[in-house]
Amino acid sequence: MWGCYLQVPESALASVLRRWGEAQVQVAAQVMPVAERIERSAVFDMPDLTTMPTAAANDWMSAAHSGLVVTLPGV
Repeated sequence: MWGCYLQVPESALASVLRRWGEAQVQVAAQVMPVAERIERSAVFDMPDLTTMPTAAANDWMSAAHSGLVVTLPGV
């Protein structure tokens, strides 16, 4: 008896969850290239900010994170 499975129509909840999951995969496909670029830059292209003048560090961070307002103290 325990090995029997009934074929039941997909419930409304299952349908919504399936569509949500498909949408998440589409969003992830759009976000992943950006995330990979950020990872590469953070791991391999990161200068030693402690050795840079404050203005140069601020300029680098502003360029690396375009769209974000980055202002270090003293700039």
